[in-house]
Amino acid sequence: RLAKPLGTEFNSVPNGLKVKIIDTPLVFSFVWGYLSGIIVISTGALKSLSPDELKCVLAHEASHYRRKDNFLKGLIILCRNTLIVFPHVHLLFRWWQEEIELIGDEAAVLRTGKPMDVASAILKMQMTTSTNSSWNVEKFATGFITSVKTNSLTRRVERLVAIYDSR
Repeated sequence: RLAKPLGTEFNSVPNGLKVKIIDTPLVFSFVWGYLSGIIVISTGALKSLSPDELKCVLAHEASHYRRKDNFLKGLIILCRNTLIVFPHVHLLFRWWQEEIELIGDEAAVLRTGKPMDVASAILKMQMTTSTNSSWNVEKFATGFITSVKTNSLTRRVERLVAIYDSR
């Protein structure tokens, strides 16, 4: 386990990204910022995940930074909010969000070689987050969490199992 005091940075993060820890029992991770990459992860996630699962989560988040997904997300949100009369923009945004998570999952598998650990981390984070329904984290920081309301969670896990089976 990573046993670092709160507010410190990890040096063994992919691509030299900085990691900030938020002291909360909620389980989440996401990339913060457009220019400087900071991976934000909760103490709830650090406590819930195995070291291998944590490496997968960090690799997943690092892929979002490398691809500049936050910048693209900002542009798409701007379009979505300014072109409100065009419902297709909302559909495009939803599709794009699901696709970048699939790409992040595959990047984590390529980096770690452990598709089942990626799937396990996704499921652990989802189950822990959904049990605390008094907090609606999805609206603010989706990160590694997938909405249960869509079939995207099933799709992500099935793709990871297929990658595992193909080996």
